Amino acid sequence: LRGIVLRVLGGFYRVHLPERGEVVECRLAGKLKLQDGQRSTGPVIVGDVVTVAKIEDSWVISGVEERRNELVRPMIANVGTCVLVQSVTQPEPVLDLIDRVLLLATHRGIAVVICWTKVDLGVSPSVAGMIECYSAAGYPACLTSVVTGAGLEELAALLGGQTSILAGPSGAGKSSLLNALCPTAAQTTGQISRKLQRGRQTTRHVELLPLPGGGWLADAPGFSKLDLLD
Repeated sequence: LRGIVLRVLGGFYRVHLPERGEVVECRLAGKLKLQDGQRSTGPVIVGDVVTVAKIEDSWVISGVEERRNELVRPMIANVGTCVLVQSVTQPEPVLDLIDRVLLLATHRGIAVVICWTKVDLGVSPSVAGMIECYSAAGYPACLTSVVTGAGLEELAALLGGQTSILAGPSGAGKSSLLNALCPTAAQTTGQISRKLQRGRQTTRHVELLPLPGGGWLADAPGFSKLDLLD
């Protein structure tokens, strides 16, 4: 059977099998374990399309299809769209991170939508100028608020039928956005540090969650700081 890897944790691989409409826990076949260490991301990661088989009472991943793209940190494959999350205030936009994510995503062949959160708090003229600048450069802007619900339907429509990932600094509202887009997410949201004006990281591992309109969305640690390795 063919499926997509939703989570990798503790040597187990959670795989969604569309033909059966269920999710199963798998181990790696011995031949795939031998490949471990040959790639910086390992033989099987979240987002991989894999072949699985049931041997007695256990599910085993026996093969993995060629990846369209991959990221090392966070470790995920076959991403169609990167949702670059930036808050219009509290905290202020991080321009260096925006440009780094845009560069990395473009290099990997990943489409980018810049999601500006917390618009219910008001958009200053300077931030409005940033939004206009990046939109003019060809990166779609989606202005959202999880408080009022503004822009959420528009964003969800852009993500249907593919694997997408949220990227952005801590405190920008990634987990709150994930909760709003994926009712099954139940992510723990962090409180903004008044002293530091930034959030605390609340995501511990990469996991794909189903979008109601089809497709998958991942919230991932490691995107608050981004190294361009190559």
